[in-house]
Amino acid sequence: MNWKDIALKHAKEETPHESCGVLIIYKGKEKYYPCKNLAEELGEQFILDPDDWIKAEDQGEVIAVIH
Repeated sequence: MNWKDIALKHAKEETPHESCGVLIIYKGKEKYYPCKNLAEELGEQFILDPDDWIKAEDQGEVIAVIH
């Protein structure tokens, strides 16, 4: 399963809320890292959990935000 499939699966699991995550480079490959949405209006906006961002950065270089 590639990162796009994983991101899409995550989005479907979060429906009807906004899903969010980051795309990182991990060991030379793109990897989707799902993050918590901390927004009060989950169906209308997203606020990416900064702790999740830090965990993702610890694993690799963040190259994109996906929502």
